[in-house]
Amino acid sequence: NIATTAGTFNLLNAYLPPSTSPTTQEGLNAICSIQLPALSNSAVVGDFNRHHPDWSPPTFGQRDFTHSHHLVAWCAEQGLSCVNPPGVITHTWHEGRDSTLDLVLVSDHFLDSFPDEEVQVSWDWPSASDHALLTWSYSPLSTLTPDPLSPPRIDPSKEEEYTRRWNPL
Repeated sequence: NIATTAGTFNLLNAYLPPSTSPTTQEGLNAICSIQLPALSNSAVVGDFNRHHPDWSPPTFGQRDFTHSHHLVAWCAEQGLSCVNPPGVITHTWHEGRDSTLDLVLVSDHFLDSFPDEEVQVSWDWPSASDHALLTWSYSPLSTLTPDPLSPPRIDPSKEEEYTRRWNPL
């Protein structure tokens, strides 16, 4: 939870291994097991390593988007919308196949309170990374309403497995 003068919101950082990785399904299952509180002010940001027509540049062409459908369905279930500038590249490949892998997913409830949010993509930062810097900013329409429920939690039926797998302590 992040508290601001405009209210509190949930911020989650995510990383999904590439679809060719042996742990890709585990990572996808872990993210998709997160249940955001209903009517929450939430954002999920990160490197999702998934291509989809909703955010990939038109030049990416028609590809097999099988690995992104589960993520897209989870976003719909959680009331999350991608607020990246449409089709703007966030990752460069050495083969020249640039794509959009880094996403800012924001709850519709949050967008109702912060209609003036903006994501900027910049390659002008000192790094050897093949990913752009995403800056997400917002201005409140008014103050946020408090979240009616607790912070995001793992689906209780999957919490033990998630803890065992991702928290070895």
